[in-house]
Amino acid sequence: MMNMTGKKMAMMMYPSSNQSLQALGRYSDTEKYLWMLWLIVVLVTSLVGNLTVLVGSLKYNAIQLDKVTTTLISHTAVSDIALILTTIPSLVSLTTDSLLYGKDFCSGVSWVNGFLVRSSCLLVAALNVSKLASLLKPFQSIVWSTTTGNKIAGGVWLTAGLLIGFKAITARNSKVIFAAPTLRCLPKFSTNEQWIMINIESFLSKLLPAGAVIISTVLLIIMLYRRYHKYSQIEQSSTDARSLNVQAMVTVIFIAIALVISYGPLYSMIVYKLASGTGSKSAAKQMHILRAFNYMVYLNCACNFFIYTATVRSFNIFVMKGIKKPYLSYKSSTKSSEINMDTL
Repeated sequence: MMNMTGKKMAMMMYPSSNQSLQALGRYSDTEKYLWMLWLIVVLVTSLVGNLTVLVGSLKYNAIQLDKVTTTLISHTAVSDIALILTTIPSLVSLTTDSLLYGKDFCSGVSWVNGFLVRSSCLLVAALNVSKLASLLKPFQSIVWSTTTGNKIAGGVWLTAGLLIGFKAITARNSKVIFAAPTLRCLPKFSTNEQWIMINIESFLSKLLPAGAVIISTVLLIIMLYRRYHKYSQIEQSSTDARSLNVQAMVTVIFIAIALVISYGPLYSMIVYKLASGTGSKSAAKQMHILRAFNYMVYLNCACNFFIYTATVRSFNIFVMKGIKKPYLSYKSSTKSSEINMDTL
């Protein structure tokens, strides 16, 4: 970082309100409009999808899985809604080609984004590990309740707060710079001690939860495979508890797959940075790749609604009824208007 050329360093300085971000970030008009479209799609899809999940699970009991899984799904929806809202400043910057807000606001949004990224990953890890634990300890998990799920989620939120707090303490004497690839403000780490601390925090907040998700998902897939071979389809369909258990396993597996696809490229870059120690120079040379990896993270926020619709039978029924109701009411109103016209 300290050996960057003056030109590269200028690209990382905080821009003025009338400075072109497109020139600073080195992206073409085509790339600009593609990323604007991407952010709008994931923003709308995530808000509508996750709000539907929250309303359905909390008000209508639409997600009928075990209580811990259902509770953690609700917390994940809250985290995804908050996370996707942090994309609005970047979308505004892309649209206007300028930074309309101040350095403090820019920096604050980045810290909030970092907290929510950590909570999102940790919640999925908790979801996978808790489901695996309930299968390995079936008798102990019988007494697990919504309170148990809320306690697990509370621990996740607290852990995410402590991790981002650790990073904030490490960065307390650092200058704030503007990262052109992601249109975001970040602290500038210049000392070896700071880089060591940040690498430790990255391992604890990103790589360790990702490893827990991958390992638990592989074990869940193995258990699901064995379960299908152990019981016939007739036995599976005849037992509601077993059917719900299979639905929960499939749901958790697909949530984990979506997380790995969304975060995998960015975390691979982090692994490379930890291994080589040249992450900053590499990122400066690969702006387009870094931007794509950062924006791909938000795919995870938009996926979960579609996963629940496909894998949770009760939620599928809830969504289908919600879609059919306006259509049927419109159809009935059209028919009644036709009848009224005929009587005239």
